[in-house]
Amino acid sequence: MQFTTLQENEFISYEEGTINGKLGCRSKNFLDEEEELVTFYRLYYNEVGKDLSKVIANMNTMEERIEYVIRFIDQSCGLNIHAYFSKVLTLDMICLNEDRHLNNLALIMRGNEFYPAPIFDNGVSLLTANQSVNWNFSIEENVKRVIARPFCGSHEKMVKYLGSGFSIDTKSALSWLETEPDSIERNVLRYQIDRYNNQLDVF
Repeated sequence: MQFTTLQENEFISYEEGTINGKLGCRSKNFLDEEEELVTFYRLYYNEVGKDLSKVIANMNTMEERIEYVIRFIDQSCGLNIHAYFSKVLTLDMICLNEDRHLNNLALIMRGNEFYPAPIFDNGVSLLTANQSVNWNFSIEENVKRVIARPFCGSHEKMVKYLGSGFSIDTKSALSWLETEPDSIERNVLRYQIDRYNNQLDVF
């Protein structure tokens, strides 16, 4: 993330650790004492009494779904989340996140004010926990099998509609990856950075 134009307060860093006796990823609590995390799902359910994911699933197009949620957050919280969506979904596109849903899209409530939450929960990414992965196929073929969420099955379509949320110093990122131990994650991320080099590199 240090090679992107995202600010440090716009994303959550994770580390390997033990959770309930099992290996996993964990982060520090990113909320202050007076702050509360409010997911889009919870906010909509509290105000409307319905499951937002089911509501948007009944809409015909990706554009309708995105604009409906943007409009709802604006009307409820006085906050335009277009840029927030762009950043979250651009990262999802790069890391092939298949588990973006309305409980890991969220706002931070501080008193009567709302702010976009930092990007968190990208665990089902880089073809390591993705349900669609079949290692009888190449990285390229597995990438084609990835199914995006929450507004349509294509990361590229969502980012094309919303616009890229940040840029990457791809040269520095690729140089850093060359120093990392060989792994599926490293190779997939290198493939993805190469794939979107022209779209995201402005350095």
